[in-house]
Amino acid sequence: MQRADDSEKTASFLQIRMCKLKVKIGKTLKKLRKGAVLSMSAARLRVYRVIRIQWKRLFGGRPIAAAGGGGGGVLPVAAASIFPSL
Repeated sequence: MQRADDSEKTASFLQIRMCKLKVKIGKTLKKLRKGAVLSMSAARLRVYRVIRIQWKRLFGGRPIAAAGGGGGGVLPVAAASIFPSL
């Protein structure tokens, strides 16, 4: 009876090492996951920035009419120079 109690109270060296290893692996995986999320977010921001730059390059960002005006939008720069009345 005494022997059974002793073995339940103390964990073996191997069990302790395995527990520490699991914690270490868990922390590493958590760090990797956070890094992946941040890198995906940064990549998405870079893509949006490239799209915004290309949009400005294509359309010049000049509105046709005041906001709320009929059919408002932006004309391509070339079309704006050909049709100045638009």
